[in-house]
Amino acid sequence: MSVHFVEYAADLIHPMTYMEAIDTINYAGRTCYQSHGSAVNDIEHKEKFISNLIANGHESVLEHVSYTMEVRIDRGLLAEWTRHRIGSAYSVESTRYVNYAGKEVECILPSGIDGDDRIRMMDAIEDAIQAYKEMVAAGVKPQIARAVLPQALAVNMVVTHNVRQWRHILKQRMENPHAHPDIRRVMALCFQKLSGRAGIFFTDITQPVDI
Repeated sequence: MSVHFVEYAADLIHPMTYMEAIDTINYAGRTCYQSHGSAVNDIEHKEKFISNLIANGHESVLEHVSYTMEVRIDRGLLAEWTRHRIGSAYSVESTRYVNYAGKEVECILPSGIDGDDRIRMMDAIEDAIQAYKEMVAAGVKPQIARAVLPQALAVNMVVTHNVRQWRHILKQRMENPHAHPDIRRVMALCFQKLSGRAGIFFTDITQPVDI
Protein backbone atom coordinates (compact mmCIF):
# COMPACT_ATOMS: atom_id res chain seq x y z
CA MET A 1 0.00 0.00 0.00
CA SER A 2 1.43 3.37 -1.02
CA VAL A 3 -0.67 5.37 1.45
CA HIS A 4 0.02 5.66 5.16
CA PHE A 5 -2.93 6.95 7.16
CA VAL A 6 -1.89 9.26 9.98
CA GLU A 7 -3.52 11.45 12.63
CA TYR A 8 -3.69 15.20 13.13
CA ALA A 9 -0.86 16.65 15.20
CA ALA A 10 0.20 19.99 16.68
CA ASP A 11 3.29 21.15 18.59
CA LEU A 12 4.52 24.53 19.80
CA ILE A 13 7.78 25.76 18.24
CA HIS A 14 10.25 27.90 20.23
CA PRO A 15 7.66 29.68 22.39
CA MET A 16 8.72 32.61 24.54
CA THR A 17 8.67 31.94 28.25
CA TYR A 18 5.49 32.53 30.20
CA MET A 19 7.02 35.47 32.07
CA GLU A 20 8.23 37.09 28.84
CA ALA A 21 4.71 36.93 27.45
CA ILE A 22 3.17 38.23 30.69
CA ASP A 23 5.69 41.07 30.97
CA THR A 24 5.26 42.11 27.33
CA ILE A 25 1.48 42.33 27.45
CA ASN A 26 1.46 43.83 30.93
CA TYR A 27 3.83 46.58 29.81
CA ALA A 28 1.78 47.28 26.67
CA GLY A 29 -1.42 47.49 28.68
CA ARG A 30 0.12 49.75 31.33
CA THR A 31 1.33 52.05 28.56
CA CYS A 32 -2.23 52.56 27.39
CA TYR A 33 -3.28 53.82 30.81
CA GLN A 34 0.05 55.33 31.84
CA SER A 35 -0.16 53.25 34.98
CA HIS A 36 3.39 51.92 35.16
CA GLY A 37 3.96 53.73 38.43
CA SER A 38 1.08 52.04 40.17
CA ALA A 39 1.96 48.56 38.94
CA VAL A 40 2.83 45.87 41.48
CA ASN A 41 5.73 43.84 40.19
CA ASP A 42 4.58 40.30 40.92
CA ILE A 43 3.03 37.70 38.68
CA GLU A 44 -0.36 37.55 40.42
CA HIS A 45 -0.99 41.27 39.92
CA LYS A 46 0.21 41.10 36.32
CA GLU A 47 -2.09 38.17 35.58
CA LYS A 48 -5.03 39.94 37.21
CA PHE A 49 -4.34 43.07 35.16
CA ILE A 50 -4.26 41.03 31.94
CA SER A 51 -7.43 39.16 32.89
CA ASN A 52 -9.19 42.49 33.43
CA LEU A 53 -8.01 43.71 30.02
CA ILE A 54 -9.48 40.63 28.36
CA ALA A 55 -12.72 40.84 30.36
CA ASN A 56 -13.12 44.48 29.27
CA GLY A 57 -12.52 43.64 25.61
CA HIS A 58 -9.17 45.45 25.46
CA GLU A 59 -7.54 42.72 23.37
CA SER A 60 -5.36 44.82 21.09
CA VAL A 61 -2.51 44.46 23.61
CA LEU A 62 -2.58 40.69 23.01
CA GLU A 63 -1.23 41.29 19.52
CA HIS A 64 2.25 41.90 20.96
CA VAL A 65 2.76 38.17 21.70
CA SER A 66 2.62 35.39 19.12
CA TYR A 67 2.81 31.62 19.27
CA THR A 68 3.99 29.34 16.48
CA MET A 69 2.76 25.80 15.89
CA GLU A 70 3.88 23.04 13.60
CA VAL A 71 0.76 21.14 12.62
CA ARG A 72 -0.12 18.16 10.47
CA ILE A 73 -3.49 18.56 8.79
CA ASP A 74 -5.20 17.59 5.56
CA ARG A 75 -5.51 19.96 2.62
CA GLY A 76 -9.24 20.36 3.19
CA LEU A 77 -8.66 21.85 6.63
CA LEU A 78 -5.74 23.86 5.26
CA ALA A 79 -8.15 25.77 3.01
CA GLU A 80 -10.34 26.63 6.00
CA TRP A 81 -7.54 27.57 8.38
CA THR A 82 -5.71 29.91 6.02
CA ARG A 83 -8.81 32.06 5.63
CA HIS A 84 -7.69 33.64 8.90
CA ARG A 85 -5.19 36.26 7.76
CA ILE A 86 -4.92 39.07 10.32
CA GLY A 87 -1.97 38.65 12.67
CA SER A 88 -1.06 35.38 10.98
CA ALA A 89 1.77 33.76 9.05
CA TYR A 90 1.75 30.44 7.20
CA SER A 91 4.46 28.22 5.71
CA VAL A 92 3.00 25.14 4.08
CA GLU A 93 4.37 22.01 2.43
CA SER A 94 4.06 22.62 -1.32
CA THR A 95 2.39 20.04 -3.56
CA ARG A 96 4.02 21.85 -6.45
CA TYR A 97 7.60 21.30 -5.37
CA VAL A 98 7.26 18.07 -3.38
CA ASN A 99 7.33 14.92 -5.51
CA TYR A 100 5.21 12.26 -3.80
CA ALA A 101 5.88 9.60 -6.43
CA GLY A 102 8.94 8.12 -4.80
CA LYS A 103 7.71 7.72 -1.24
CA GLU A 104 4.88 6.54 0.93
CA VAL A 105 2.20 9.22 0.96
CA GLU A 106 0.54 10.29 4.20
CA CYS A 107 -3.20 10.96 4.28
CA ILE A 108 -5.71 11.65 7.04
CA LEU A 109 -9.14 10.06 7.11
CA PRO A 110 -12.01 12.29 8.22
CA SER A 111 -13.85 11.53 11.43
CA GLY A 112 -17.36 10.13 11.43
CA ILE A 113 -16.80 7.53 8.75
CA ASP A 114 -16.59 3.81 9.42
CA GLY A 115 -17.57 0.39 8.15
CA ASP A 116 -17.95 -0.02 4.40
CA ASP A 117 -17.85 3.75 3.87
CA ARG A 118 -14.42 3.90 5.49
CA ILE A 119 -13.14 1.10 3.27
CA ARG A 120 -14.52 2.81 0.14
CA MET A 121 -12.87 6.08 1.10
CA MET A 122 -9.53 4.41 1.75
CA ASP A 123 -9.74 2.66 -1.63
CA ALA A 124 -10.59 5.95 -3.39
CA ILE A 125 -7.64 7.71 -1.75
CA GLU A 126 -5.33 4.84 -2.69
CA ASP A 127 -6.56 4.99 -6.30
CA ALA A 128 -5.92 8.75 -6.47
CA ILE A 129 -2.38 8.39 -5.12
CA GLN A 130 -1.68 5.53 -7.54
CA ALA A 131 -2.94 7.63 -10.45
CA TYR A 132 -0.62 10.43 -9.39
CA LYS A 133 2.38 8.11 -9.24
CA GLU A 134 1.59 6.58 -12.61
CA MET A 135 1.36 10.00 -14.25
CA VAL A 136 4.67 11.13 -12.76
CA ALA A 137 6.26 7.86 -13.91
CA ALA A 138 4.93 8.56 -17.41
CA GLY A 139 6.62 11.97 -17.46
CA VAL A 140 3.91 14.29 -16.15
CA LYS A 141 5.44 16.95 -13.90
CA PRO A 142 4.48 16.68 -10.22
CA GLN A 143 3.04 20.21 -10.24
CA ILE A 144 0.58 19.07 -12.93
CA ALA A 145 -0.11 15.59 -11.57
CA ARG A 146 -0.97 17.07 -8.18
CA ALA A 147 -4.45 17.85 -9.55
CA VAL A 148 -5.53 14.31 -8.69
CA LEU A 149 -4.19 14.33 -5.13
CA PRO A 150 -7.03 14.00 -2.60
CA GLN A 151 -8.01 16.59 -0.03
CA ALA A 152 -7.12 13.92 2.52
CA LEU A 153 -3.44 14.44 1.70
CA ALA A 154 -1.57 15.26 4.91
CA VAL A 155 0.57 18.40 4.84
CA ASN A 156 2.91 19.96 7.35
CA MET A 157 2.38 23.61 8.15
CA VAL A 158 4.16 26.11 10.38
CA VAL A 159 1.61 28.66 11.52
CA THR A 160 1.97 31.76 13.67
CA HIS A 161 -0.86 33.79 15.18
CA ASN A 162 -0.71 36.51 17.75
CA VAL A 163 -2.64 35.77 20.94
CA ARG A 164 -5.62 37.84 19.91
CA GLN A 165 -5.94 35.89 16.66
CA TRP A 166 -5.46 32.55 18.38
CA ARG A 167 -8.35 33.45 20.68
CA HIS A 168 -10.53 34.36 17.71
CA ILE A 169 -9.71 31.18 15.80
CA LEU A 170 -10.26 28.95 18.82
CA LYS A 171 -13.67 30.49 19.36
CA GLN A 172 -14.62 30.18 15.70
CA ARG A 173 -13.10 26.77 14.96
CA MET A 174 -13.19 24.90 18.28
CA GLU A 175 -15.91 26.27 20.55
CA ASN A 176 -18.33 26.78 17.66
CA PRO A 177 -20.40 23.56 17.35
CA HIS A 178 -21.10 24.35 13.69
CA ALA A 179 -17.43 24.30 12.69
CA HIS A 180 -16.10 21.29 10.74
CA PRO A 181 -15.67 18.42 13.22
CA ASP A 182 -12.08 17.78 12.21
CA ILE A 183 -10.90 21.37 12.44
CA ARG A 184 -12.43 21.38 15.92
CA ARG A 185 -10.24 18.36 16.74
CA VAL A 186 -7.11 20.09 15.44
CA MET A 187 -7.89 23.31 17.28
CA ALA A 188 -8.41 21.32 20.46
CA LEU A 189 -4.86 20.00 20.08
CA CYS A 190 -3.60 23.56 19.66
CA PHE A 191 -5.68 24.80 22.58
CA GLN A 192 -4.20 22.13 24.86
CA LYS A 193 -0.68 23.22 23.94
CA LEU A 194 -1.44 26.94 24.27
CA SER A 195 -3.37 26.74 27.52
CA GLY A 196 -0.66 24.53 28.99
CA ARG A 197 1.96 27.13 28.09
CA ALA A 198 0.11 30.42 28.59
CA GLY A 199 -3.24 29.66 30.13
CA ILE A 200 -3.88 33.19 31.40
CA PHE A 201 -4.66 34.28 27.83
CA PHE A 202 -7.26 31.55 27.31
CA THR A 203 -9.04 31.13 30.65
CA ASP A 204 -12.39 32.20 29.17
CA ILE A 205 -12.13 29.60 26.39
CA THR A 206 -13.11 25.98 27.05
CA GLN A 207 -12.71 22.83 25.03
CA PRO A 208 -16.18 21.39 24.34
CA VAL A 209 -16.79 17.94 25.81
CA ASP A 210 -17.82 16.54 22.41
CA ILE A 211 -14.30 16.87 20.96
